[in-house]
Amino acid sequence: MHDALMNLTLKICPVDNLFFRDGRPFGPRDQVRSGLPTPQTLAGAIRTLILEHHGVDWDAIARGMRQHGSFERTLETMGTELSASGKVQIRGPWFRKAGEVLVPTPASLRRVKKEDKGVAEEATLVPLFPLRTPPPGWQPACAGMLPLWHRTRRALESPEPYIRIGGLAKFLRGDTPAESDFVRLDELGSLQPRTGIGIDAERRTTVSGLIYSATLLSLAPDVSFHAEISGPEVALGFLADSGSTIMRFGGESRSVEVRIAEGITNWPSAPSGAASGRLLLLTTPAWFEGWKPEGLDLVAAAVGKPLPVSGWDLARGGPKPNRFLVPAGSVYFLQPESTVPRRLGRAEDSKIGWGHFLEGNWNYA
Repeated sequence: MHDALMNLTLKICPVDNLFFRDGRPFGPRDQVRSGLPTPQTLAGAIRTLILEHHGVDWDAIARGMRQHGSFERTLETMGTELSASGKVQIRGPWFRKAGEVLVPTPASLRRVKKEDKGVAEEATLVPLFPLRTPPPGWQPACAGMLPLWHRTRRALESPEPYIRIGGLAKFLRGDTPAESDFVRLDELGSLQPRTGIGIDAERRTTVSGLIYSATLLSLAPDVSFHAEISGPEVALGFLADSGSTIMRFGGESRSVEVRIAEGITNWPSAPSGAASGRLLLLTTPAWFEGWKPEGLDLVAAAVGKPLPVSGWDLARGGPKPNRFLVPAGSVYFLQPESTVPRRLGRAEDSKIGWGHFLEGNWNYA
């Protein structure tokens, strides 16, 4: 029984507005805005939910982390259920709208700008592909890399920030998605301003002058978060048995309902064939100590703006060093005959959801 493995798909539904922020400190006069949850945020919430169900002693966890330097090694010394909990793997989070999973739009997709904003014409999607012969003056980021190119002469812009699974499958095959495959950010939710006051914990009274403002994330009624977890049944069985449970997610002790969703996600992947090469699309951010994954032989790359991520170090009782991650939606075009790696980034990062990627095909522009 202890060795049996489970794979669960989670639908994470807000009970209230949510708040996700980075590691930067803020004072009483600052206004902070919620961002979006990262894999680290999700993993921390799910690990906390699992460990507290199995009666974790957080002080013992902190001592074990200082002694062993490893979360999983620490749990191995604390009994069967907690040891099994350290083996749970987590993927996500992604948006889920009306039952359909969404991922960030590939960075190598562009849309033709409307020449006249008053003309209601449907824009045309344009995929960028490596150009076999670089133009004069081309200076690659790494020796031998090619520029990404398109054959239209019209001005381009980025499309909407999220793409449906159906459109993603087209992209991975080397085809062009339709406009209907994309989702605007305002379709997913909005930011709601809130004002708070400082409280004296001992007297339980307000503190004069301590007023702060925060902007919280409010998801649309048909929008939730999607995640996938796998691990020993002894650790995850209670989630499957309950069907749903309440979990703290993000800052301000905000809560969500975690429901077990039916089935598994059919992530698209284009079979290799007549294409010039394979591409890798990040669906969650990844850390490479730079923009380029180690060991990849690249033809080209479309990489978004670095994403700063910190967090709380339980062992040290302080913030973790800031890391700059490659954002989801970044695309890496591999050299022909290159071998696709099993993971992108460090093993411990992959275990909590960083660096999830899908495979596709590319051809020269």
